[in-house]
Amino acid sequence: MSAAASGEGPVVGIHGISSQTGMALFADLVGRGLRVVGYARDTPHGRSVVDAIRSRGGIRLERPPNLNDEVSREVPLGDAWIGHDAKVLVERADIILLPIPSHH
Repeated sequence: MSAAASGEGPVVGIHGISSQTGMALFADLVGRGLRVVGYARDTPHGRSVVDAIRSRGGIRLERPPNLNDEVSREVPLGDAWIGHDAKVLVERADIILLPIPSHH
């Protein structure tokens, strides 16, 4: 049962946190206090990304100088789940985002 169905608020799922776009989106949402589930494929790259986030306890979110006054910071993992089990992603998330960068 999803969190929204149990009355705890919606959970956002991110498919592809091992990509730069996916990791940035994951960090942005966790940093804003949303409940997030992150999935990375069970590949050598996916495992290294998930292991690094878990061992650091979060993600370093780098922000270049910008007009929004956003600063680089550490975003703690908190109670967000990350892993390689697509079934967990589907069962826990109320919506799943597929962060695919645009190519121009």
